[in-house]
Amino acid sequence: MGIRKIMTVKEPCLHKVCRPVEKFDGKLHKLLDDMKETLLDANGVGLAAPQVGILRRVVVVDTGEEMLELVNPELLETSGEQEGASACPESTVWSSGLWWPRSVPRTGTETGLRWRAKS
Repeated sequence: MGIRKIMTVKEPCLHKVCRPVEKFDGKLHKLLDDMKETLLDANGVGLAAPQVGILRRVVVVDTGEEMLELVNPELLETSGEQEGASACPESTVWSSGLWWPRSVPRTGTETGLRWRAKS
């Protein structure tokens, strides 16, 4: 495993559309392991593959109870609103007064299994 560099907001890879993951192989597992280690090192709660320079639809999320590995996630709909703040640890930019959905049904692959859940 290894800690990867977190891209800054000016990096072109953060402004491109990611491709879906098609192969569940050793490269994907290494990417997921590296992303989890990078997330823990940055004291974050979520990290997407483009943030480490990889244009694939992969996300890791630390819920505080477990580390979720999401592959090809999709937002199907949102409902409600809640106000919150966002921090970009790589650039120390803090934004407040942002509105986030309160509920987000999603679909994707978690640790190799197809799933669908409502948050």
